[in-house]
Amino acid sequence: MVPKKGIIRRHHFSHKSDSDRDSCGGEGARHWTAKLSLAAFLSETKELRGTSIDDVRVEARDGSGLVPDITVEYRLNHSKNEMRKVHIEIVDLNPPSERKKEEFDGKMIVLTINEMDDDYINEKHFFGEFFGLWLDHQSKPKKRSNSKKCSAITKAGNACKNYPLKNKDLCSYHKPRKPENWRRRAYIFRFDMKCWSCEEDTPVIHAFSPPTNILHSEFDEKWLGNYEVTMNDDYRLGSRIAEIYPWVRYTYSHTQKRKTHSNHCLQCEKMQGNFYVEKAASLRRARGESPMIINEVDYISNYVIEELLEDNS
Repeated sequence: MVPKKGIIRRHHFSHKSDSDRDSCGGEGARHWTAKLSLAAFLSETKELRGTSIDDVRVEARDGSGLVPDITVEYRLNHSKNEMRKVHIEIVDLNPPSERKKEEFDGKMIVLTINEMDDDYINEKHFFGEFFGLWLDHQSKPKKRSNSKKCSAITKAGNACKNYPLKNKDLCSYHKPRKPENWRRRAYIFRFDMKCWSCEEDTPVIHAFSPPTNILHSEFDEKWLGNYEVTMNDDYRLGSRIAEIYPWVRYTYSHTQKRKTHSNHCLQCEKMQGNFYVEKAASLRRARGESPMIINEVDYISNYVIEELLEDNS
């Protein structure tokens, strides 16, 4: 900062422009809070959903001469020898320049915080949005000129260039299934609830698939409260949700006397019971607060619904 001690205006400080570091380029407190807290979290986190983080740098000049907000070097756990790099840009007022978009194409994560309130940023709830972007970035296939991979990776009904042609590599959606395995679709709701331990607000996921083994193309509200299959019931559903939302983990529940997939507080890491999350979702519906579907995913399940199987037969 530079002190301004003029004789006309009240004495104050202004940001110092540093051409060598490109620092303080119109950034506000919200932007700096998000950037520094996220960088600190990544520096302390050695394992992040299938990746091992080796180095985290804030405003480190890249070989191209550009200065991203955060640069992360990491390795995929299944390929320890391959070092990767990703640049993280946090956008509050000013989006990344066209040059950054061009230079960092395929190697940049853009986290937009302009619609988040200050408490949401200060309490680090925005980490949930970043986790989703991080996983999306890891799941993007590398660009290949002669790719033969199927394009329908996760979404049922997407156009598949290779199906049903012979001698082609099929995606997990089109591969033949083992007997007694069903292709199902899960609908995902997200809302905030108060942690029972630290009493801070934390995001939770309520995910379920319809009580049927038919892959439906549209959501039907009649499924709600009608014995829908949750990740507490279906292990494979919980595993699929845990791949997308890092605060959903497979841990031991002292209440159920078994391991299960459940939400965990972003602040204190305490498990949020599945019963209470489902109860909170039901109370919201009872109050007329219709939850919005934020995502839907397909997965292969061996969870058997005997009554419906008998009806369908």
